[in-house]
Amino acid sequence: MQFAVDRGDGVRLDDRGRLISAPPRAEPEDPAVAELKGAVVTQIPEIELADLLIEVDQWTGFSEELRHAAGAAPRAARLPERLYAAVVASGTLLGPVAMARICDLSYRQIAWAEEWYLDPDNVASASQRVTSYHHQLELTQHLGSGQFSSSDGHRVGQRGKPPTAAMLARDFGYQLGGLTVMSWTLDQYTTYGAKVVSVAEREATHTLDAIVHAEAPDIREHTTDTHGYTDIVFALFDLLGLRFLPRLRDLPDQRLYRLGEPRPDLAVDIARRGKIRADLIADRWDDLLRAAGSIKRGWITPSLLISRLQAQSPKTPLAAALQEYGRLVRTNFALGYHADPLQQRRITAMLNKGETTNTLRRRIAFANRNQLRHDTDPDRHAACLTLILNAIVTWNTRYIQAGLDHLRKTRPDLVTHETLARLAPVLHAHINPYGRYLFDLTAVPALGHLRPLNTIAARVDSDVPTTPIPVNRD
Repeated sequence: MQFAVDRGDGVRLDDRGRLISAPPRAEPEDPAVAELKGAVVTQIPEIELADLLIEVDQWTGFSEELRHAAGAAPRAARLPERLYAAVVASGTLLGPVAMARICDLSYRQIAWAEEWYLDPDNVASASQRVTSYHHQLELTQHLGSGQFSSSDGHRVGQRGKPPTAAMLARDFGYQLGGLTVMSWTLDQYTTYGAKVVSVAEREATHTLDAIVHAEAPDIREHTTDTHGYTDIVFALFDLLGLRFLPRLRDLPDQRLYRLGEPRPDLAVDIARRGKIRADLIADRWDDLLRAAGSIKRGWITPSLLISRLQAQSPKTPLAAALQEYGRLVRTNFALGYHADPLQQRRITAMLNKGETTNTLRRRIAFANRNQLRHDTDPDRHAACLTLILNAIVTWNTRYIQAGLDHLRKTRPDLVTHETLARLAPVLHAHINPYGRYLFDLTAVPALGHLRPLNTIAARVDSDVPTTPIPVNRD
């Protein structure tokens, strides 16, 4: 870092003693990449969302993970169709009532499958099976190593006053509550974790949760935006042997720390105004290792540990030692970030992958103005939406690979490792998530006649519940 400051090659000290570095410049898109994308996209067939799920299930068998909550043997007729309909109804926010109106299944059949088979843990296992299948595909190996990931949270409004929702006028206005759905995305574009948290909580509290989960992939590096970090999070990442690479906002204003007394021969010590209390870290080093070991073995979740440490006042010795160690780790990261433009671009590229996945997420969760109804289970919705996203990415990857195989015969010069790494399997223009409308002219009543009323007697003879069907009046 000292040499970078002295050379003046983009890193300098301003008149206030702050480290200033040039922001990373956006790289223009390679014309070869644009040409390859255009050639591949034109070959991908259009498909209905329901057909896409069925096809991916044939490849992966993810529906085998959707087991009955009580362990009962499946005896219901057309169970796979019910499961697909329930997953789409929950993931798109249509709900079983609206789904029953646009498919040939009844409200009772869809709601029953949703209640008994779509446990969030089972849906997460189904999504994990899709992710594992995607990791083995040929094109996936060009997209990333599978060891670098990012996390982000997006706001979802919710009607009523559920216990997990909170008011946030900036995002939801004054009449609507909401919550935050956090998601963890691999550099291969699949999502390996989703969690619903309150909008009142800082996302940094939960950044580590999906990474240390027993079924999480082999993550070595992780990045977030500024809201995803605290000094304690920096400390825990380092103690767990992981690299934490967040994109820090207002980087020149970050308070930097040093060990020992400042050295006049080091220009960078002008910026490192804080002093690390090394004795505090040394005295509690065994406690720091025990905390990391408890997280590693699954004895406590990172979010629970962090929230408890931050809630206690006055600050406990363990919290103080973690924060002090985190300041040291954060300072080293900030200095390296200033001096390494390649690392800056790498972090930005990973965060952009997460943003493109969020764009696809908003495309799929289109119903009800992207708001949860008062009776919607947020955890089930997040799990089903993640399953649908991973199914789309997997389907796109296979068909992009098929298009590439065809291009290798006609335009082999276009298909290179550099161009393949820039292909993002999050396309969605060819996917119809809305279903189809059937305009049956013969189903209209004869002139002068009306359709039968929806009376109680008529409902008893049909395959719908005898209780009134709930109607969303939001």
